[in-house]
Amino acid sequence: MNLQLNELTKRYGAKEALKGISLTVEGGRTLGFLGRNGAGKTTTLRILAGVFAPDGGSVVYNGAPLDRRATTVGYLPEERGLYSKVGILDQLTYIGQLKGMNRSQAKNAARRCLQEFELEDCAGKPLGTLSKGNQQKVQIIQSLLNDPDILILDEPFSGLDPVNARALKRVIRSYESQGKILIFSSHEMSYVEEFCTDIAIIREGSILLSGELQRIRRSQSNGRVYLTVSGMDPKALCSALQDVCPRPPLVVDEKAVVQLTESFGQNALFSAIAARNLQVESYGVYEPSVESIFVETNRAAEEAEAG
Repeated sequence: MNLQLNELTKRYGAKEALKGISLTVEGGRTLGFLGRNGAGKTTTLRILAGVFAPDGGSVVYNGAPLDRRATTVGYLPEERGLYSKVGILDQLTYIGQLKGMNRSQAKNAARRCLQEFELEDCAGKPLGTLSKGNQQKVQIIQSLLNDPDILILDEPFSGLDPVNARALKRVIRSYESQGKILIFSSHEMSYVEEFCTDIAIIREGSILLSGELQRIRRSQSNGRVYLTVSGMDPKALCSALQDVCPRPPLVVDEKAVVQLTESFGQNALFSAIAARNLQVESYGVYEPSVESIFVETNRAAEEAEAG
């Protein structure tokens, strides 16, 4: 399966929300779609979900224009919209019918999903009587009712504690194993690190960076290495190497991170360590976190715009 966004544009009056973005999402690989508030992230997701039509460009699924009559899409919006005073099974059945299922199919799908998320005992309860985490699980269930070919999750872990998150993790892994399209948007970068094979960063309606996460992390190491030594905490190690490193070492993830250069390479670094009688415990190429990639990519764009 393959989903392509080709030169998508969208305006809201004078505001150009999307400026011809192009992106490819491969089946069986979860894409982390990242952007600051107002970047165009939600507009893109709503176009994919069929809520909005683009002003220009196209959405192509498996080599042909996306046909919503033949392709099922599940969408969890960031802004939730279920009814707090209506019974859970009743409204899930209704939503399933809106997705094109008959009443019996919709009710069976709702019961199956409620069981998957350990909410079968709550089927007759109004949504508003549930905890915030369980309400979030019901919101997630509505996006899964039609067993979608394309699943779009906007902030899916919001309100979920670690126990409640397990069921969603199982669903994500199951959809990956079936080769389906998964797009996952979140400000919680730890979940992006855990689940996403690929990432795309959008800023002010343009894609700044996209591709395989691991490849991006390696490409953005920029000659930096990490190390730890016996009997010394990372902050003290950074201080000990301060005078010999061309750029100040930094503590990142409880490790000292050092910038290597042409004049200060690996041999020079290890000579400095040996001169201080330090024993290296771990050493390797520093690969930035998703959060660091996101921050640095946006900062570089801002600096380029500033001239």
